[in-house]
Amino acid sequence: MDVEEVGRTAGGEPVVCSVEALRADAVVILNRIKPHTDFGGDLGSGLLKMLVVGLGKRTGASNFHRAAARLGYLNVLREFGELLRQRLPLLAAVAVVENQRHETARIEVVPPEALEEREAALCAEARALMPRLPFDELDLLIVDAWQEH
Repeated sequence: MDVEEVGRTAGGEPVVCSVEALRADAVVILNRIKPHTDFGGDLGSGLLKMLVVGLGKRTGASNFHRAAARLGYLNVLREFGELLRQRLPLLAAVAVVENQRHETARIEVVPPEALEEREAALCAEARALMPRLPFDELDLLIVDAWQEH
């Protein structure tokens, strides 16, 4: 859980990273790409979140969530992520997009300089694979379970 501060955002938020990752010759991150349940936008749970929260360990996750509550999730994710991308020996990222059955639909290796752009495109793809109700508005939905014999 040891981390080291790698810099501060323009607003003075400390950005930290795993000591092991910083000392490595190269780092490859891997994460599923999927829409996040708590916020909208072009990014979700994916590569940048693994970079910021995963490699930030407990301290990084706490710093990130505290700043995100004040400044907005996507703004902070982008700013923290860019600072980490510049400071970390990041070789590549591996993105896994799943279909609605949690089966792998796509695996893509993403170069560090394309993290945000590719994650946004892959998040849109993941969102399109998710099931949805065929209604723009719905006042009441009753879901019942049945068993086939």
